[in-house]
Amino acid sequence: MITIRINQASESNSGIKPQWISEQIQNRRKDGASICVIFEVKCSGIDIRLPLGQCPQGNGGGRKPNKRELQLIDEFEKIKGKEINPGLIISFWQHLKKACK
Repeated sequence: MITIRINQASESNSGIKPQWISEQIQNRRKDGASICVIFEVKCSGIDIRLPLGQCPQGNGGGRKPNKRELQLIDEFEKIKGKEINPGLIISFWQHLKKACK
């Protein structure tokens, strides 16, 4: 299961649509609000939470990531410093969907 949270809005699996992602990002920008995107991934040996943008800081998880999770974390680190935009979020979401097949 993949869940994307954009501030208080969230969608999972088939509810996630590129249009929904674009609308959420654009609405936050229009309102001048900070943007927090959290990818939650739970599937076939993967159980990780990846926050992007201006998200509240929390304590880290308890266990060390496994090999598959480390691969996704490495990919996530490549986008972490970039400006949040719908294309970036959609692209990473599609990458996560492939990883969960």
